[in-house]
Amino acid sequence: MPIKLPLLLKILVKPDYLPDLDDSEWDLLVRQARASSLLGQIYYLVMEGGYLESVPERVRHHLQSENRYFEAQKKSVLWEIDNISGTLAHLDTPIILLKGAAYLKRGYSVSRGRIFNDIDILVRQDQLDRIEASLKQKGWLSTHLNDYDQRYYRQWMHEIPPLKHHTRGTVLDIHHTILPLTSSNRPDIMKMFDASEPLVNEVNISVLSKTDMFIHSATHLFHESELSHALRDLVDLRLLAEEQGSELFCNELTNRAKELDLSWPVSYALYYLKTILQYQPAECNHDHFGGKEEKTVPLFLAPLFTRAFMPNHHSCTNFFSPVASWLLYIRGHWLRMPFYLLIPHLVRKALARDKNKKKHGRFFLTNLNKGKDMNKMLGTIGLVVGVAGLLLSLFAGIGRISGSYYLMGFQSMTLLNVGISMMVASCMVKLYSE
Repeated sequence: MPIKLPLLLKILVKPDYLPDLDDSEWDLLVRQARASSLLGQIYYLVMEGGYLESVPERVRHHLQSENRYFEAQKKSVLWEIDNISGTLAHLDTPIILLKGAAYLKRGYSVSRGRIFNDIDILVRQDQLDRIEASLKQKGWLSTHLNDYDQRYYRQWMHEIPPLKHHTRGTVLDIHHTILPLTSSNRPDIMKMFDASEPLVNEVNISVLSKTDMFIHSATHLFHESELSHALRDLVDLRLLAEEQGSELFCNELTNRAKELDLSWPVSYALYYLKTILQYQPAECNHDHFGGKEEKTVPLFLAPLFTRAFMPNHHSCTNFFSPVASWLLYIRGHWLRMPFYLLIPHLVRKALARDKNKKKHGRFFLTNLNKGKDMNKMLGTIGLVVGVAGLLLSLFAGIGRISGSYYLMGFQSMTLLNVGISMMVASCMVKLYSE
């Protein structure tokens, strides 16, 4: 079924429309692109097409300002990478740049105009202590200082708590694998280390192979719980695919994804590149992944991701947008942690937020499509669902202990599972509404 594309998507699919935009359309395009972190990409589409003279003067200022900001950040990030490289050079251990930093250092087209908030690196898990100690000696300090958050990152996640430089404010994420340790899907990260490509004139600094870059980006996107940058990440995937410039790419991608046990996120990526951005890499089709295109993404997930890939602007939202965001938020957490860890984690985080609100007052960081009324309504719904789930679980548990296998025509264990699921959903709602 064809998707009606918002203005930003129309331009990303066919930049030839740019010279035909009127002032009101340019105004809307700038707003949608800025909200989706793609204004820099629009600047490069304008420059590549030679459309700058047709752009209204006020809009031109916005585009040029965005590019100046990108160029300034580019210099800062490249300097920071060199600084990190020098700090860790004596350890003689491999350091792999990930995502934005890797694109920038490689000079790939995906880096052009791309603004990002932190630097990501991948290191071997057995070298974490040495790397963290060396960085702390140079002014990098750990965030998330409470004991629970430290344990959450170090015991369960794929990274340690982010480090932040005490004077420059740069944030550094240090990963030791690409998915949480508690995730059911855990690729052999050493295979990515073995295929990494060293950077010229850099000591121990490398990047993932082009194929692994695509797989990592797809895996990150389709395991995420918060998808405010989903469209930008999908554009990244298209540019990474274009960077390959080879008809052999799809065969390499298919074989590598199977080797790493990451076929499904790559399949999802190819599906949405075709569906949303109307782009299909040469020789790529979904038969490579053992299924027809229409069966690539589960029926219940397809409309959720389609909604998530719309520009992050109020002109592109509808009544279904907050529902889709919430359901994907639940799915992301569900993929991240098993049931027995997820419930206590969500309860603890929800209680911690309540405690923080009482201490500091209640503040909301909301965007245009999620206001205070929506937060209040979701919070109330979460409370009701949580209480109902608790009562149902107690009722079913007591009944089962007393020897009643059936209650109200249902199995006791079924009612218990439903009650527990309601409590999980309640915690999710409460966290999402904050």
